Amino acid sequence: MFSLAEKFQIQIFATSHSQEMIRAFNRVGNRERNEGMAMYFEMARHFKTGAIILNPMDAEMLHHELVSDNPFRGE
Repeated sequence: MFSLAEKFQIQIFATSHSQEMIRAFNRVGNRERNEGMAMYFEMARHFKTGAIILNPMDAEMLHHELVSDNPFRGE
């Protein structure tokens, strides 16, 4: 996907709740040749207002959340 996005100069948006898919995306996004190309957006409800909030994470930030066993899927 990263190669196709670069080749055709496009952005790819994908959604998933699958932990396996998110981990695989992060592994590929952290490769040196894909540096700066991956961004993960966690969506969750604000605990007071109930509004949907967005937490953007680059590949490095997402990696930290994954290895720290922190919630990363709006949990």
